[in-house]
Amino acid sequence: MRPAATRTIEISGMSGDPCVQKVIVALNRVSGVCIESVQVGRAVIGCVFPAAFVAACGAICYAGYRARERPAPIVPLGRRTA
Repeated sequence: MRPAATRTIEISGMSGDPCVQKVIVALNRVSGVCIESVQVGRAVIGCVFPAAFVAACGAICYAGYRARERPAPIVPLGRRTA
């Protein structure tokens, strides 16, 4: 299945490549998640269904880190993004 949405997760507590690998292993165990990228402090994932995002955050927390969705940028009224 193709991901329905791409989401960015902010991750606290990571400090290097071993942490990145640990997060990759955790995300690979979540059904409905396609990893686009993982680096210190964030992961970008594709989610096949909405519950996959919640499960991905839970897996990252279970691996020992804090995870939350990166909020979308605020665009002032009347302005468009490119």
